[in-house]
Amino acid sequence: MQTDTKAKKTLYALFAGIYILVVMFTFYSDTMIPKISSMIIIPIAFFIFMIQADFDRVKQLSGFAFWMIVGCLLVYVLSVIVWIINIEKTMYIMEGTQRLIFQLVNILVAFSAIYVFGSKGVDYTLYGAFGMNAIVLMQGLIKYGPAGSLNDIVHTFTTGEQLGFMSVMEINEVTYVYVIFILYYIFISQYSVKKKAVYIGISAFFFIMGFKRIILASAAIAALCSVLFFILKPKYRKNFGLLIGIPVAVVSFLYIPFIRYGLFEYTMNLFNINTNTRIDLYNFIKDTYSFTPDFIGRGLDFVFRYLKYVKTLRLHYKGATLQFIHNDILVRYIEMGFWGFCGWLYACCIFCQRWIQKNYGLFAGAMYAVINLYSFINWSVGNTNHAYVVRLSVVIVVIGAGCLKNIELKGIERHKNGLEMAEESEEQEIKAEII
Repeated sequence: MQTDTKAKKTLYALFAGIYILVVMFTFYSDTMIPKISSMIIIPIAFFIFMIQADFDRVKQLSGFAFWMIVGCLLVYVLSVIVWIINIEKTMYIMEGTQRLIFQLVNILVAFSAIYVFGSKGVDYTLYGAFGMNAIVLMQGLIKYGPAGSLNDIVHTFTTGEQLGFMSVMEINEVTYVYVIFILYYIFISQYSVKKKAVYIGISAFFFIMGFKRIILASAAIAALCSVLFFILKPKYRKNFGLLIGIPVAVVSFLYIPFIRYGLFEYTMNLFNINTNTRIDLYNFIKDTYSFTPDFIGRGLDFVFRYLKYVKTLRLHYKGATLQFIHNDILVRYIEMGFWGFCGWLYACCIFCQRWIQKNYGLFAGAMYAVINLYSFINWSVGNTNHAYVVRLSVVIVVIGAGCLKNIELKGIERHKNGLEMAEESEEQEIKAEII
């Protein structure tokens, strides 16, 4: 019996080591081979399922993965219809299909990791990010030396300009995901305060070293919203997700005409804000869409492939780099069209949050709402929405929360469903008032 237990522990450690290594590789480069390598956890999960199937865990975790897959397929079906109507180029169709495949793979990887490791799958994914960032940090120290690196850090934090060592540490997608994991450990994790502090502290260190200004601002807003949730009375927490989700959806919707009709450009010029050619890019892409109910969209991956195609023709627009539009909200609108975009906003900001809150608990729903707010702020001027590691991080923390749906926070609040907890608390307050 002891030999059997030891063999299981050894096999578990082997699988965990393999997963951490492939995650490090995936975080290191957002290219085809690392993405494919991350799929190794899928056959591992299938192998474990065949040996000793855990149907309860599959049932518990599959709900969110199912709706994510349905959402991806609906977007793809809409894109196919658009491609047929618009008679788009074959390369747009092939690239859009490739993106769908990796989105589905992304969901399966996250599901498989949590099935194999439980909530530890979140930790191991974060270990992969730590490992990759540690390698980059060592490369920077070797290249610029300890003294030079320290000077670069001081220069960046005093002037805002990233030079030398700090330019090496600026890894956009990886810097972005640390806030997602921090929110998971704040809202969901059952670890002791000391252990949480270690995970959050290391994540915060690498996040700050990445020094992405828009991400720093959005992280500050996410922190304020998190504090707001925890100071609210339990009976008010059940509507916290809607309190965030509805404004996010409305502002994102209005953001499209704000850009399309030149108000974004006017505002930036009024306050003399340097947008790093974003205005030129928005103007360049303006003729590919309209803000009207009859705009049906251009299909998955259209904007990226359009800019790439224009770049290969050596065309330029006022000196702007024609590669990324740096506005994932606008990109989504152009891809999905007027009504498709509205449906996407509803799904992201309201449906998913309510589903998570109902099935995984109040704190999981609140975590998702804050992550969503953080994400949309970054998407408004960035291009991290389609990054493989970003999507993997979001899906894995939500499914990880599903693995810990019966959790304790602050040592006193146990709940199966956050709504039930809030309702019970409200009933107790009413009884106390009557007494």
